[in-house]
Formats: sequence, C-alpha cells, structure tokens
Amino acid sequence: MNQHFLVAVRVVTMVASLTAVAMPVSALLQRLEVKDPRQFGYWIGDVVTREVAVAMEPPYTLERGSLPRPGRMDRWLWLREVAIESESQGALNSYRLTFSYQVLNAPARLRRLFIPQQTLHFSGGGERLPVLIEALGIHVSPLAAPTAIADAGHPDLQPAVPPPPLDATIHQLVVAVAAAGLLLASGLLLYVYGALPWLRRSRGPFNRALATLKALARERPTEDSVARALRSLHHAFNATAGEVLLSRDLPRFFDRFPGFKAHRDRIEDFFRGSRQWFYDPQRPCAAPPEQLRRLLDLCRTCRDIERGLA
Repeated sequence: MNQHFLVAVRVVTMVASLTAVAMPVSALLQRLEVKDPRQFGYWIGDVVTREVAVAMEPPYTLERGSLPRPGRMDRWLWLREVAIESESQGALNSYRLTFSYQVLNAPARLRRLFIPQQTLHFSGGGERLPVLIEALGIHVSPLAAPTAIADAGHPDLQPAVPPPPLDATIHQLVVAVAAAGLLLASGLLLYVYGALPWLRRSRGPFNRALATLKALARERPTEDSVARALRSLHHAFNATAGEVLLSRDLPRFFDRFPGFKAHRDRIEDFFRGSRQWFYDPQRPCAAPPEQLRRLLDLCRTCRDIERGLA
C-alpha cells in the first residue's frame, strides 16, 4: 500500500512539474508559425526549405547555440544552412529561422523521409524555456530508367517522349555552299591542268606541246631530246599564229595575240636560242637538263596564256 502511494505521489509530482513548465511557455510564446514546403515530388539533390517565425515575451531571447549545426543528419538528409533573422514586433523578441535540407540519396522506390523535430530554447530571467517544432514527412522518388521502374512493378503512366528534331536548315545551307565551292575549285583545277579534254582550250597547241615536253623531261636528257622539245614548241607557236613563225614575225604575232606581250622577252630569247641551237656551230653548251627546264617553264606559261589564265 505504501509503495502504491509513493508511486502516485511521484506521478503527481512529475505532472505538476511539467505543467509548471508548460504554462509559462504557453503564456510567454506570442507567435509560432511554421511554413512547411510541399511534402511530395522530391528527388536526390533537391533542397527542402522550412521557415519558422517565433516571438517571445521579453526578457526571453533565443539561444542560438540550441540550433542544430549544418551537416549530415542521417542517410537521406543533409542540413545545409540555418539562417536567423531578428524581427521587430513591438516589445517582443521575434525571430525568423530558415532551415535548408538537401536530399542525399535516391531510394529504390517511393519513400517517405522525415525532417526531425527541432527544439528551440529561450532563456531569460534565470529560466530556460523549450519550444518544440514538430517533424515533417516528405516523399522522395527514385531515379531509374523507365524499364527499371516497370520491372519493379510500377508501369509507365506515359510513354517516353523522343526529343524534338533539331533545325538543320543552316547546316544544310553551309554544306551546300561548301559543296558548290568544292565542285567549282575542282573544275578549275581540272581545267588548269588539262584534265578535261572536251574543253576547247585544253586541246590547244601549247597544251599538246606541254604534254610532249613533260614526257621528254621524264627521260634521260640528251641533245636530241632538247632538239625535239624545241621543235615541239615551234610547232605550237606556228599553230597558234596559223603560219610558220620566224623571229622577224614576232612583232606582228604580239599585235595579234596581246596576251603574249607580257612575256615578250622570254619568247624572243627562245627564238634566238633556237636559231643558235640549230644553225650556230659555236652555240653555247648549256646542259640539256637546264635547257629542258627552261623550255618546260616557257611552254607552261604559254599554255596558261592560251587558256586565258595568265
């Protein structure tokens, strides 16, 4: 009987002490507003923000040391920041607290996580009063491919939408311009190097002579090959002029074909050198390779003039 009486006394004492603590808190706490975020639609990496506005009668002020410190709270949540702002509301001690939590992991299936409850402590007048902020549950979704979700028993509510096609108009235009430029450059190169035999100018006398001189240059240079190169170049001049062209006829040739005037000195030197080679026993003994190189250069220049490219 005595034991039951002692237990009853202890229970009454505890209830009385709790009531004594609770009554001052309810009397001194003038404002407690908790602005909770939505409780669904979160993924890994999302930040959940919770705001608390609290006002207390003086002289009770917030113990900042009672606030949780930023850091990892459990497997799922990380407290990133606790921001404190003091507000002026008459004679009250008012505060606005902002708690920022970040989701750390992605669950295998939809999961409800809990932001733990927080106890704020206010002190003043030699007393310390607690203010409890209740826990909050939020739903976090998994990150998984649609097939994996379907395999887990959660069929797709909507089929995957393919990405919209990119507008390739500008790229097609650039490619078309580049292709046209390439074709134009290729045609010009073929024209210059005589690879289009159906073009009239690619079958000119100097173009034919150039083919002969190139063949002679690939052989072992001799005096006979130099003589054949001279005759081939003379035939080209004769065919262009429409007559047998001699040194004394060159002024009339340049008047009829003004494109050759820019290289008048080289052409006159060719005729003088050719006369010396065939008719002067005391002609200078230039090496056949050098003779062929000079004739080849002159024939290539005349070929370009013939085509209107020089």
